[in-house]
Amino acid sequence: EAEVLREFAHPNIVRVFDVVQPGYLLMPFLEGPLLSNMIDHAPKRRLTISNALRVAIHMGAAINHVHARGFLHLDVKPDNVIVAAGGHPVLFDFGTARRIGAPRPQKVIGTNSYIAPEECLLGDTGPSADVFSLGVTLYEMLTGEIPFGKGTAKAPFPQLKLDIKPIRDYRPSVPRALENLIFACLERN
Repeated sequence: EAEVLREFAHPNIVRVFDVVQPGYLLMPFLEGPLLSNMIDHAPKRRLTISNALRVAIHMGAAINHVHARGFLHLDVKPDNVIVAAGGHPVLFDFGTARRIGAPRPQKVIGTNSYIAPEECLLGDTGPSADVFSLGVTLYEMLTGEIPFGKGTAKAPFPQLKLDIKPIRDYRPSVPRALENLIFACLERN
């Protein structure tokens, strides 16, 4: 993880200063809630539209930086974003990251509800996998729900088959263009 993080210099990605011992990273202390805690404590688990967009724009910039440096994060989700002082989102936990085009492990990487369909199927995974996870996160910030629901032991990846409930069914005030953008992020490749 330290080797991956050393590749990045972006205000929305956690920095690593040093590796103290194998397995211990020296990083800045970031004070603030996890994005998942913000969602959990928001009315109906929904952030304001402007706050959700602000977080998503910063997360998108961080993900774009990761991709521009030749990596995939592969575990973009609210539990991996700290909202630091001033509402500044910071993406962390690069333990699942790998180089774009690197041989893939023969197991699914990530958190089930946020994993892109191609990753669920152990297929070729590229930057669109992180875009999919960002779309799931933005959907959740606006609706308080995961777009495909949570999986079960027998069917851990509902995103492979289920359709998405329109965001405006939960929250009619969401602009149609924003809903369309999120649905574009969630398209199955």
